[in-house]
Amino acid sequence: MILYFAPGGRLGNLLFQVTFLESIRRPRERIFTINLYRVHRMFPGLRRYYNTDFRPFTRLVDKVLNPLFRFLFVETRIFSSIVEKENLQTVKKGLLPWRYVNGNFQFPYSGTSPFVFRPEQLEKAARVLAEARGRAPIFVHLRRGDYERFVVGDGIRPLLPGSFYQKSLDWVRSRVPDAHVFLLGDSPEWARELFGHLPHKSVSPLGPLEDLALMSLCQGGVISNSTFAWWGAALCSREAPVVAPRYWLGWPARLWWPASIETPWITYLDV
Repeated sequence: MILYFAPGGRLGNLLFQVTFLESIRRPRERIFTINLYRVHRMFPGLRRYYNTDFRPFTRLVDKVLNPLFRFLFVETRIFSSIVEKENLQTVKKGLLPWRYVNGNFQFPYSGTSPFVFRPEQLEKAARVLAEARGRAPIFVHLRRGDYERFVVGDGIRPLLPGSFYQKSLDWVRSRVPDAHVFLLGDSPEWARELFGHLPHKSVSPLGPLEDLALMSLCQGGVISNSTFAWWGAALCSREAPVVAPRYWLGWPARLWWPASIETPWITYLDV
């Protein structure tokens, strides 16, 4: 049994968390969690998860049960534990085979992804992909929305300027001259305006899971400093380059944030 009081987050964060759980899970081992927001039901093959997102209960777990459980069963080493903080993992062996897991686990994985798309998700993505009409499909994932208010660390604002996406796409297109560009993200009108000059482009009309499937069918492209975009790049063929901002969320301070996110198969350009 694995007990994971998930920190939650948006879909990209949750995919990192589920990937870590799947990487340590023993055959047929059950996983009891909170705050996974039904991610285990979004993809075929993710089984034996027991999750609740019921807010009053998850608050009780965060404020009371989690500290109490750690004191009674983890600190006394009755349960084994894996705790990650700031890219450092502490592993302790306990008397029982049950494991307590805590952390965000946002670092690149070298193994096979546990995520398989449903046929209907791939079908919707394939219909949009057909707009490439034989050209090489690449994508640009843009994120604004919540990033216009988002702050990390000591006042770092990670919102990327439009010029970064334009410069990065020019770099990719210089290497993939026959590209058809799919624009994805939370600001489609801004994307249309930013890339109005492109002759071969499509703005995705899909939802998040179908957008993820669409990115997986592309050859590469440009990603925002978003974990969701990271997964789109991780799942695509990468026949074309993948470009992202150097230092990720920490680009204004020239400091990697989170420190674990730097990925060897991504080409990083300065903002």
